[in-house]
Amino acid sequence: MLRVYRRITGLMVFAWILGACATAYFHWRAFDRGQQDSKQLDEQIAFVESDRLLARIEHFGKLARVLASSAQFANPQDFRLDGVRLRTVVRAVASRIAFYDGISSWLPAEFGPSSPVAGMPRLPSAWQLARGLPLRAPSGALLARSRRLLAEQTIAEDPEILHIAELDSVGRVVFLVPYASQVRLGVFNVSRILLPRGVDLRSAVANILPHEALVPGRDGRVVSFMAPIPRSSGTDYLLVTVQREIKSEVVSHGDYGLFDSSNRLVMYSGDETHVLHDRNLARNPGMSLPVPYGEYTLVSFDSHPPDRHLLLTSLAAVTVVQLLTLAMFDFLIYKLLLWIARLQWGSDHAQEHVQRRVQDLAHDFQNRILTLRTLMGNVTGKLDLDQLQRLSGTISDFSAYTDYLSGKLVSDAFAPPEPSRATTESQPRAGTYLRGILETVTQQQAAAFGHDIPIVFGPEFSGREPFVKIGRAELTRIMSNLLWNSIEACVLAGTHDISVSVALHGRYVDVRVVDNGSGIAPEDHRRIFDSGFTTKGEGRGQGLAGCAQMAAEFEGTLELVESFPGQGSTLRLRLMTCPTPSWFVNEVTLTDSSVLVVVDDEGDVFDYWSKTIAARLEGIRLSPDRRPRLISISGPAEFRKKGSALKEGTLFLVDYKFKDEETTGVDLIEEFGLERKAILVTHHFEQRDVMDAVARLDIRLLPKTYMLNAKFPLDIGGDK
Repeated sequence: MLRVYRRITGLMVFAWILGACATAYFHWRAFDRGQQDSKQLDEQIAFVESDRLLARIEHFGKLARVLASSAQFANPQDFRLDGVRLRTVVRAVASRIAFYDGISSWLPAEFGPSSPVAGMPRLPSAWQLARGLPLRAPSGALLARSRRLLAEQTIAEDPEILHIAELDSVGRVVFLVPYASQVRLGVFNVSRILLPRGVDLRSAVANILPHEALVPGRDGRVVSFMAPIPRSSGTDYLLVTVQREIKSEVVSHGDYGLFDSSNRLVMYSGDETHVLHDRNLARNPGMSLPVPYGEYTLVSFDSHPPDRHLLLTSLAAVTVVQLLTLAMFDFLIYKLLLWIARLQWGSDHAQEHVQRRVQDLAHDFQNRILTLRTLMGNVTGKLDLDQLQRLSGTISDFSAYTDYLSGKLVSDAFAPPEPSRATTESQPRAGTYLRGILETVTQQQAAAFGHDIPIVFGPEFSGREPFVKIGRAELTRIMSNLLWNSIEACVLAGTHDISVSVALHGRYVDVRVVDNGSGIAPEDHRRIFDSGFTTKGEGRGQGLAGCAQMAAEFEGTLELVESFPGQGSTLRLRLMTCPTPSWFVNEVTLTDSSVLVVVDDEGDVFDYWSKTIAARLEGIRLSPDRRPRLISISGPAEFRKKGSALKEGTLFLVDYKFKDEETTGVDLIEEFGLERKAILVTHHFEQRDVMDAVARLDIRLLPKTYMLNAKFPLDIGGDK
């Protein structure tokens, strides 16, 4: 045992080393493949993001141009009233404007800080109070009403837009939408916020403008798109402001940034700080985008860069787990071998003890045999030859038995028993349904043969179906072998007549397979059931021998009735009958008031009953109101909804299994109390759980094989 343990341990260590090496190799391969896949994915996503960014830039640029060229902006009816914002008002009027617009501070200078309303000068301008165009002119007319409404409608339709503003030729705000943002403007002239140093408004039209938010304390940095508003009096400008952050529609694991020619971040997705940091490190040159506003570059950054430390940590963890598993298995094997050694030691000692006692007993027997041999020598002349031979044979047998006692009895007794076929294979709790097996097997073989194989049941079976004492698998194998042999014989002879007949013979059922094939030579009749005998070539000759052995194990027989070369053969399988189970439905009787409810998700069952009843009614004179009715229900859900079927139905044919349903036919019968009106129709009639439920509820069962393959007896009342 110690040597065995050492060898096993050595093999396990060797296997662990190989496993560790393989784990390290595949970890590295997986890591490298993951990095390649991640790179490819980043490239693909970069292309997707670039297309989406281009579309976004073109959308907002086009939106600004469309709004600027619209009638509301290009030729507004109230354009002359825009100058109201530059008029001066007395302090009393200024106080009313401030109170009306809810303004608490005013702008004393164009770019100066805000001051409280209480400290305003005697004649301030209107824009210094309203920080843009007031809602009404001194005459009471609403200012820029049509332009505001169009801008508000545009923002409502596109939530990505933060502001829409109109600027005059020097960059002062004519109006800003939403108006709640206008009254919080930090400056009235926004050109210094929008434009880099040395760039005027006319040049800025051809650029994407990243800048600080127009409203202090809100939105952070934003991006604006500007379009000129051509008017007869000069050129004003329309400004569309959106957020800089890109709301990515692609599930990505990286950050993206759009940079202009000055390496200034225009738009980004993800972490702005991370994008700027990686861009400054120049890790990625990026992808140049064909933007009509100038030269821009899209750069992608992996937010989860390769981490070799993580790879090593994972590899170390897997190696440790493998080592612990190896140690655990080694300990279990050590304990198992130790237990086996102790058990073997105890068994060996018990065997030695019994062996000594049996050998002592055999020794005493041998002494008695020696005495018998001596006595036989003394009576040699007194017995005839036949008596002497019988006596000598008896003594020899007795001696052989004592040799067995002293030599092999104990070792055979302690040897593990050889399982027999009869004890290892499960016997059927009830008989096997004969017609179902015959119909199934003959249909399969006929399909391969290309010709029909009829089955004929004798008239003695009228009104009942035979069940036989044999397993389903064994009967299937026997019939398959018999039919296949007949098919081969017919193919060899160029014929195609094969039939199966079933007859009752006392307590047995005889199944005969008759063909007009090549036949069997007379000298081979007694040898066809010998294992290994064949006339079909090497590797054959086990089929009939195995079938005969299986039939014998179930108290049946398989024999050759007759066979003539060139004329065919007849083989007979004789099996013991079993009582027909109480659950088996042998016949269905319908009357003129019958309502047959078929609960099955397979259309074949309903079609079968429709065609069977229609065929049975041919030639029978029954008025339509006296004919049985059929109702088709596809499953439990529909059955629960159709209360009329439950009330009208007189006989329910319920399937056991329904597709995508946990409720079985047994559950449905029990739920609605249909034990006396229902028949369970199923292929699963040999399953233990199905038969247990049938016995528990005392319901009837009809095998689908019998119903669909056989000519099922159907009686319709009043058809006589």
